[in-house]
Amino acid sequence: QSDRFSRLHLPADAQERLQFFRRARREHLFGLCGPVNLSGLHLPAYAELFCLSNFTFLHGASHAEELVARAVKLNYSALAVTDECSLAAVVRAHEEAKKHDFRLIIGSYFRVEPEDSCPAMTIIALAQNREGYGNLSEIITMARTRSAKGTYLLKQEDFAAPSKEMAHLRGLPDCLLILVPDYPASIKDFSRQSAWMAATFPLRAWLGLCLLKAPWMIYINATSVLSPANTTYQWSQLAMFACMYARANPCKTL
Repeated sequence: QSDRFSRLHLPADAQERLQFFRRARREHLFGLCGPVNLSGLHLPAYAELFCLSNFTFLHGASHAEELVARAVKLNYSALAVTDECSLAAVVRAHEEAKKHDFRLIIGSYFRVEPEDSCPAMTIIALAQNREGYGNLSEIITMARTRSAKGTYLLKQEDFAAPSKEMAHLRGLPDCLLILVPDYPASIKDFSRQSAWMAATFPLRAWLGLCLLKAPWMIYINATSVLSPANTTYQWSQLAMFACMYARANPCKTL
C-alpha cells in the first residue's frame, strides 16, 4: 500500500513526530509490541481551552474538581473551565487548583445569534485578569436575565454595539475570544463569522481548530488549512490568529 504521507513536505521535527504516530498506530492496531512509549517524543506544553463540567447539563459529565485533578495528573500547563454561559464550576475548580498550585483559566462559551438569517456561532471567552472576569460575569448575567430560566440569549450586537447602559462591555474587554467553527463548516458562514470576530475583538480573536481525525493527521490538517498556497481559502486575509488544541496524550485516541 502506498504511503500518501511521504509526499508531504514537512519540517524535520514534524517528520520525526509523524514517524512516531505511524509506528504507534501500527503497534496499537496490530499488536506488534506492548504499550507505546511516549518518553522519546518531546511534546509541547499543553493547555486545554475548551472544557465542560457537569454544570453544562447533558454535555459535561465530570465535577470541576475532578477535571482539574485529571489535568494535573496529565501534566497540563493550564486548564480553562468553559461551561455554557455559566461560571458555576469556578469555585470548585479554583479550590482544587490551589491544592496543586495549578494554573486555572476562567472562561465560558456561548451560542451567539447573528444579526441576519445566518446560523448561530459558537465562541469561547477566556478572562485575562480580574477586570475580564468581571466583564464575563456581567455579560453572562445579562444573557440569563433576558431569557427564560435555564436558557440565555446573546446576540452579535451585544459585543459589537451594545446599548448605552452596557457600552463598557463593547468588545468584551480583557478577555480572549475563540471562534469554534461548526462541523461541517460552511466557507461562506465561516468567512462572515471570522471577519466579524476580527473586527469586534481586534488582536484578541483566535480560531479554534479541533482535532477530528487521527492524531497523525494533525500536521496534514494544519498544512492544508493554513498554507498560503491554499487557494480554497486565503487565511492570510483574516486579521485573526490561529490556535490549535489537541489531546495531551495522542495515543489514547488510536
